[in-house]
Amino acid sequence: MDMGANLCLRGPLRNLTNMTIAKDDFKGSGELSTPSSSLLSSSPLSGPGFMVERQHRLHVDRPLGITKHHALWLYLRPFVGEYASERGFVRFSKPPNSITVTPVGILPALYSKMVSNPIVCTFEASFMETLRSELDRVPTSTPFFRAGFQHRTIQQLMCLLAAEAQAGGPSGRLYSDSLSYALATQFLFLSQYSDFLPSHPRISSLPKPSLRRVLERIEEGLRADLNLDSLAREAGYSRGHFIKMFRLAMGVTPYRYLLQRRIDRAKSQLKARDKSIIDIAADGGFASQAHMTDVFRKQVGVPPGEFRRLL
Repeated sequence: MDMGANLCLRGPLRNLTNMTIAKDDFKGSGELSTPSSSLLSSSPLSGPGFMVERQHRLHVDRPLGITKHHALWLYLRPFVGEYASERGFVRFSKPPNSITVTPVGILPALYSKMVSNPIVCTFEASFMETLRSELDRVPTSTPFFRAGFQHRTIQQLMCLLAAEAQAGGPSGRLYSDSLSYALATQFLFLSQYSDFLPSHPRISSLPKPSLRRVLERIEEGLRADLNLDSLAREAGYSRGHFIKMFRLAMGVTPYRYLLQRRIDRAKSQLKARDKSIIDIAADGGFASQAHMTDVFRKQVGVPPGEFRRLL
């Protein structure tokens, strides 16, 4: 699957959740001193610790500084400039789809005359520490500054998050939570000089009592904006363990299961000819009739209206 610039859309500002965030509270990539206007920005995806945005930067003139946040930068197009080193400014050239890591700590001075539109994913240090404490095996080293490398999984996750934000977050919190958790985990293991995460110890399936509680919670919350934290708490496990154990038990991720249950409910309600498709979409937890139609067509093969006519 090619996750190039076609997934990373441009458009007006849209929030992924109803939460808001002040720039003074979470500066994220805004700590960079450069004339810039966001084409795409989002609220935190899992509490106050994560942000994704698409920037439009006319040029970069960033002095040496310190950042309190970890960040991943994805440049979908070539980017050329100069950065400060012990030998003075050094010219660099980043190929398309290159990624840069800027961890908590010193940000090197950077200068470029090029217009750029990077996707920037920013994590608060506390968010990463919480995630680190949940991992079966923690990285043996800490993240460090790294520029101009390729990583297909990170590129895909960042493009999916940007596309979800661009669309206004129709897939809900469980979807964006799962993506941000996966991206943050990949970030933590970048310091291992490998594109693959280490193998995990054998994990058992979710116990039946825990699974029953989670399935009931999902069924009760089909119309709600369920999130990963609440389902993991219901199961009694950390987010990482919950995702793996749920998948072993059900054969799909929590989000995929939720989506399938919403489709199943929509199929059942489409049998009632007097109920409008827009009401069925609202009752099934879809963001809109258009969102339900798009998801239904992808999952079933035909749009809801045609499915109803075929019954």
